[in-house]
Amino acid sequence: AISKNKDKDKETDKAELVDHLLWRVPELRENLTELCIEALKARNYGIVRRLILRDGALDKPEFKAAPLLEFLLAVTEDLPGDLYGAKRLPGEKSKPLTMMQKEKLSPAHRHAFEEKQSPWVVMLLDEKNQTCCLELASKYPSLHEKMISPTTILLAMVPKLSDVAHWLLKQGEDYVVKKKGGRGFAQFDDGQLVATIQEPNKDGATAWFRLQMDSESSKFVNYVTLNVPALSSISVFLTETHASRAADLIEESIRESGTENIISADEAMDLLRCEASDSYLKKMTWLQASCSPGAVVMESPHPHSKDTDLRQPVSIPGAKKIFVAFDDHTSMSRRTAVLSFLQRMSMNTDDDIPDGATTLADYSGAASDFPGGKNPPLEINGDSFDLRFFTRDSRPMWGYRFVAWSQGPRGWCKFAELMMSENKEAGRLCRHLISLNDDFRKHATGPMVELCLVTAAYNEQHANGALGVLERAGIVSSDHLSSGVIDTLLEKGGGGKSLWHLLVVANASAGLIKFLMAHPRLLKAMNSREMLLEAMSWTGGKVEGKRVNAALNLIETLPELPEGTLEELLKVKQEEEEEEDKKSLWEALVQEDKCVTIVQELLKREKGLAEPALAAVFSPGYTHLYERLTGWGVEVTDETVARLLSSGKWDELVLQEPWPLVRRLIDEHQALKNATLRPELLVRSMRSPASCSVAVKLIELARGRSNAVNVELGDKVLGTLLKATEFDNFEVMPCVNVVGLGSDHTQAGVLGLYRSSHVEIDIKKKRTITGKADERRCVYYQVGGDHVLWFKILDEDDDDDDDDDGGFGFEADNDSDDGSDGGFNFGGGDDSDDEDNDGDDNFGGADSGEEEGDEEGEVMDLDLRKEGGGDEKPDEAPDPEDQDGSWVITKIDCLGVHNLSPTDILVEVVDGELQPQKVQAVWAANEGKMKRLAGSGKGSAKAASCIMKESVAFRVLGAKKMTEQFKLGKGEVLLTQLVKEGLWVLVKLLQDMYGEKVKKHVTCCALQCGAKTKASLEECTDNMVGEEEIALLLEERTEGGTVWEDLLLNVKTEKLAIEMLESHKKLEEAASKPEMLLKLIQPATVNLAFMLVGGGSNLETDLDGDSLLEHSGFKSLVKYDVKKSFEKGNAGIGAVGRRMSTGKSSKVSTLIAKLVTKFPALESVRETVKKEEERRQIRDREKRARLAENVGLTSHLSGFGESPLLGFLKDKGVEVEQGVTVEELRIRVGIIIMDDQEGDNGGGGGDG
Repeated sequence: AISKNKDKDKETDKAELVDHLLWRVPELRENLTELCIEALKARNYGIVRRLILRDGALDKPEFKAAPLLEFLLAVTEDLPGDLYGAKRLPGEKSKPLTMMQKEKLSPAHRHAFEEKQSPWVVMLLDEKNQTCCLELASKYPSLHEKMISPTTILLAMVPKLSDVAHWLLKQGEDYVVKKKGGRGFAQFDDGQLVATIQEPNKDGATAWFRLQMDSESSKFVNYVTLNVPALSSISVFLTETHASRAADLIEESIRESGTENIISADEAMDLLRCEASDSYLKKMTWLQASCSPGAVVMESPHPHSKDTDLRQPVSIPGAKKIFVAFDDHTSMSRRTAVLSFLQRMSMNTDDDIPDGATTLADYSGAASDFPGGKNPPLEINGDSFDLRFFTRDSRPMWGYRFVAWSQGPRGWCKFAELMMSENKEAGRLCRHLISLNDDFRKHATGPMVELCLVTAAYNEQHANGALGVLERAGIVSSDHLSSGVIDTLLEKGGGGKSLWHLLVVANASAGLIKFLMAHPRLLKAMNSREMLLEAMSWTGGKVEGKRVNAALNLIETLPELPEGTLEELLKVKQEEEEEEDKKSLWEALVQEDKCVTIVQELLKREKGLAEPALAAVFSPGYTHLYERLTGWGVEVTDETVARLLSSGKWDELVLQEPWPLVRRLIDEHQALKNATLRPELLVRSMRSPASCSVAVKLIELARGRSNAVNVELGDKVLGTLLKATEFDNFEVMPCVNVVGLGSDHTQAGVLGLYRSSHVEIDIKKKRTITGKADERRCVYYQVGGDHVLWFKILDEDDDDDDDDDGGFGFEADNDSDDGSDGGFNFGGGDDSDDEDNDGDDNFGGADSGEEEGDEEGEVMDLDLRKEGGGDEKPDEAPDPEDQDGSWVITKIDCLGVHNLSPTDILVEVVDGELQPQKVQAVWAANEGKMKRLAGSGKGSAKAASCIMKESVAFRVLGAKKMTEQFKLGKGEVLLTQLVKEGLWVLVKLLQDMYGEKVKKHVTCCALQCGAKTKASLEECTDNMVGEEEIALLLEERTEGGTVWEDLLLNVKTEKLAIEMLESHKKLEEAASKPEMLLKLIQPATVNLAFMLVGGGSNLETDLDGDSLLEHSGFKSLVKYDVKKSFEKGNAGIGAVGRRMSTGKSSKVSTLIAKLVTKFPALESVRETVKKEEERRQIRDREKRARLAENVGLTSHLSGFGESPLLGFLKDKGVEVEQGVTVEELRIRVGIIIMDDQEGDNGGGGGDG
């Protein structure tokens, strides 16, 4: 009958069976009382409830009450822990309270829990038993008496059982009503219960406080608070956090008793007492803290001194806790300059800091490493601390400045904290407090008004709270403000700024400013140049909409700009460290999208700002703003043109900015056109591959003028083309280079360099980027062209059904396998030569997985002022960096157009993998579809980083900046560099301008660059090697030698030289001259030497044997022959190196034999060199064998790549021939290291 079953259905069936048997078998009813007792012992209260409530056991004649009452009231039980939240497994017996549960109680409360209790008390504490317990208590007075006793409810006065306590309290109240005819609670007749629940535990918290802080216990707490005078205090709820509970209690008190006198006089006095909570003190700004009573500001010299050891005590009398925050300018040399906070164990009158003082904190470095700002302040318990500033041979930096404070703003109190809160519940509470207490009402309409405005001026976060204070105080108009308050707002402080100045400039609450500026005196004070200039200034590159709207408010209220405003707007900030930051305030305003309305309003007021505005937009990266200014009626005047030309900005615009704008300005202003066609500018445009496309435009422009001008321009440029020079350094904004299509391709116009701008395209508009533009999806304008590359965000109504591979169904590796190496080919055609396949022509381009930067630049939305001022919400649209879309190349006219037709998009880049900063890349355009590449090793990219437009495929090759990609030769003729870069469109134009004067030089330059460049030249032009070209090749240069000699001696042009030898008799004759043959007799050019010298059965030359005896080339041939013989015979003994072909080795041996036969005197030279080389090879073989045994050294060297190994050998003066493998380099370095060790250790070797 009393057993439990875990299965609820089976338990129900069993209960039905017990009931059925119990009332049908008389013998079973004889032990009904015993059955109840056994169920109570097992705490199976379900059986007891069924017997008493359902079956009416108490009224049965067989039921015996005496044994049951004796059992229920016997003090035999420990309080079960599961009633108070202790976990119990199914079927497990209930456990007593744990030590952790008891530790939360006060001593008296804990004693009650540790005592033994009766089964009746345990039964009462289980909420499920309440109906059953009421039935028992109504039958037996002894049980009822225990139910309403203080000791019973004390066990329920914990958060977990507050509902049980409330029920027990109700029973005690009913008893008093029935027995005594009044109102009250039986449990609280004895003061001991109140004393127990108000006794603090070891943490200082009382049982009553824990109930008050428990939201689930609010029903019980409110009932007790309103009905038990000893517990009626609500001071704990009179805070911003619990304002809702306090307001509810006040309202409930009014409903029940019709009175509002729930706040005692002591509680009212406590609310108005001048003090601030720790949580508020931590949030105070620098201005608030420095102006608070007793605050101390301390600082070092600026910059701080070297070799300093300053010790100083700091105290704030009466402080319980001190807070410390540092100025944003604070900076000290890390590690060599340290600021320490210390605290003595006991204070004395001696100013010296004892050595035993405890170090609280040490600080050094930048402002971000110090308390204050975004970091919480330092907290120091007590009223004093000691300061030590120590520097040792440190680089002087700004130093430190900090404020130490312990109090809130003057006049601050708990009531002020409630009044300043923007919490609606705090407002509800304040309205009740003001209505029920005259002290609160007087404070709200008096000192609180000035306090709230002062606090709002010093702390922007309180601006809206101040507006709420005025509303709660019933001040409906600024005219109701006292003259004293207005005087306080207009009085200038230590920084020369009034509180009104701070409020207006911050504009933290547009509603507050609108309310206050209705006062005549405050409105008049807004006519201030300083106030207007500060509202338009910002720091850290971040423009806040509230500050912008503050400036607009000021401009609208001013009948005219204050005197001196124009001069201050145009003054350049010389104090900025970065050169790009040295601009005027007006220039910064014009270039900032958020300030567009300010700029427009100021242009209406002051016509003298028009010319400087144009100068600001004619800066690199900001020319897109020109259309905005012209839309406002700003025109380019002669003065503007003069400024552009005198400042040198015009040349930069021509070379860097979108060509359509440049062409428009040229057409409108003859002076700009004349300046554009200067020979110096044309030459400069050709001095960098980045601007060669501009050179094409300039030449086309020049050809449209008179012949006289052409002659003048041509004569000045031609001399520069044929002079040795260097390409200019390319230090500009990030760029994208698109190359690879043939010049006859229908989309060849998209090729070329695209320069980054400060523009980004949002859903339907352009917006200017501030911060790191190279890390955004910014717009790239084609240099010298009318195309633009930009990120088009996917329309919301477009179907986004692309697969992860971009819809192409293939993967693409970053390194092109079809010959497109990412060279710079602005005019189309093939890329630069790379005959030795060493990857040099890729200009160090990295794979698309390389990241250039981590920080994301900040994007500023165009600020459209909303009604009500600076309380606008942030743009809800996702950031462009987080939206899907594609990179497109279009005409500039299509930039930012929302719905583009397929014909408008010349190239589309479907690229989900590419990060914004990785657009700084070279794109190679290849005709035909891209084949699937096997594998996906390091540097590979997914298909999403490929581009497809009709039959044109693009591939992202790298993410290198342009300054790293232009690795150009030094001291070369400018024309040679143009040819080497494959700038065929420009080269062809130069040929058309100068005819044969340039054509023959172009051909010779192409020959110097190699066979591929020569083939590209012949494909793009009609240039051929003729008599004039041969004459130029054989022409003696001023510095000595000929171009033909360079071709013969250059390993990379060997094949081309052999081809030309076979085609041109004059070149063969020049190569066969004895002085040339002597230069060719060396291993590197043995093929040419064998062709010219050893090709026949005997030697038909005019070579001089004496010259060969002294010539090092013959000796190098012998050394090479011996070396190859050793390598062939000892291939397994570490002879690792570049394997020359058997044919070349054979030619070396044959050539040596023929030379010795022709000149017998060479035999002795051969034998001598051969013996020396054989001995050297034997020593080398032995060293290689020892190196192979030195596992430690070989293992160490295996971690080094080519660059450090070559650097080591260079430092040792060892020359390294071309083509040596990395493994061979490691062997050579290892041998040198072993030789050095043996020399240092006396030949004993070493393990270094």
